[in-house]
Amino acid sequence: MQRSIFLLLLLISTTTFSQDYKGLWKGELQLKDSTLEIRFNVMKQTDNECFGMMIFPEFGPFCDSTLVGETVNLASTDKKIQFNGSLTDDLNLMTGSFKWDGQLYDIDLRRGDKPLYRPQTPKRPYPYISEDVTFENKKDSVQLAGTLTIPKGGGKFPAAIIVSGSLPSDRNGGGYHHEPFNVIADYLTRNGIAVLRYDDRGKNKSTGNFFESTPYDFSKDIAAGIQFLANRKEIDPQKIGIIGDSEGGVVAGISASENKDVDFIVLLGSPGIKLKEVFLQQKETRLKLGDMSKEDYEATKEFHDLTYKLLEQDISLNTVRDSLSSHFEKMKSMNSKKLGNDLSELVVAFAMTAMVSEHNRFNTRCNPADYFEHVTCPVLSLNGDKDLLVISKTNQAAIKAALEKAGNTDYSIIELKGLNHQFQECETGLITEAMNLEQTFSPKALKIINDWILEHTK
Repeated sequence: MQRSIFLLLLLISTTTFSQDYKGLWKGELQLKDSTLEIRFNVMKQTDNECFGMMIFPEFGPFCDSTLVGETVNLASTDKKIQFNGSLTDDLNLMTGSFKWDGQLYDIDLRRGDKPLYRPQTPKRPYPYISEDVTFENKKDSVQLAGTLTIPKGGGKFPAAIIVSGSLPSDRNGGGYHHEPFNVIADYLTRNGIAVLRYDDRGKNKSTGNFFESTPYDFSKDIAAGIQFLANRKEIDPQKIGIIGDSEGGVVAGISASENKDVDFIVLLGSPGIKLKEVFLQQKETRLKLGDMSKEDYEATKEFHDLTYKLLEQDISLNTVRDSLSSHFEKMKSMNSKKLGNDLSELVVAFAMTAMVSEHNRFNTRCNPADYFEHVTCPVLSLNGDKDLLVISKTNQAAIKAALEKAGNTDYSIIELKGLNHQFQECETGLITEAMNLEQTFSPKALKIINDWILEHTK
């Protein structure tokens, strides 16, 4: 549900390049039990600087990289992942070695699509005030670091706090070199709305641990953010709301159901049905669209069903991890076919961090409607009709029913045509398409959010 991913800007090289590295580099890494596609994207190059990112379309760690002359040198911060390669006589082919978790693999990367530049990402100088800030959730002793953007001019402004989804995100919502939270904040602040966005727990300059925390804990981070904004002379304390992205919409619902200081909430692709059902729908949709084989669907469904069943029990997370590891080894020995990227060792390793956590234990038991049924402040709920992660019709209907049960008469439920879960204009809604789109966030959606907030904070 998180827009996600797994990438980092390449570091700047001090060497003058004699070759052009720009483009999207692709290759396949043959792991023991699966094939992992590698994507390595160089977006901008000058005489002595090269900027880009490395993408693992399924899962992968953050990486630091340098380019020197005709040689690319890449290493993850823990040194478990390393790539060393160089251009061949065919300047569209880079060959080298890839080290992952102690194993060394040969790999070829071929240049493919054009480089991406993300034109919506805001550029300095800004026509507003942008300030790095920190605030504290004293209940959990967590320090949150973020950016507050404030319109120029006198008076007190309405404000919105942006809350991220199901995976730890930085303050910009960074993924595949898109910065959607930065784009949203820029648009709103240019139009008279202050915006606070911050690094999730354990991310960048924020303290705490994301996976050891739950959406309920995150709602307390929001309460601290509201108090921080209320104490700012530029902010109207009676006009502070929340923009919840994906699972962040659930956090917004929890906050608004308990905190009367929340003046409004905006939901972006928010779940409305039980989160376990959302996860199941995601796999069923991929199977229906041919993005997942029947074998992978059945294998991952079996693995995830067992995960949810174990997490629902009152047993330790270590016991859950041991049971899942044993089950995965059994599945590998019984399955004559490769399990593929959808249940590779890399994915399972990630699952042990993200899925087998207090965060996900909360999610397996969570029904967002339980919170939306107590939300009485104004609500705007947006979703795209090509959202394959949080299906618009079922989730929007559940949110609407819950708000009506709360007696809430000030809500707007809007489905936007042609938009995916990332709120990009698209054709298929697949994540592989989203990562290659230039657009970060639909201008149409930005205008709806902006106009609605201004209307409700007159």
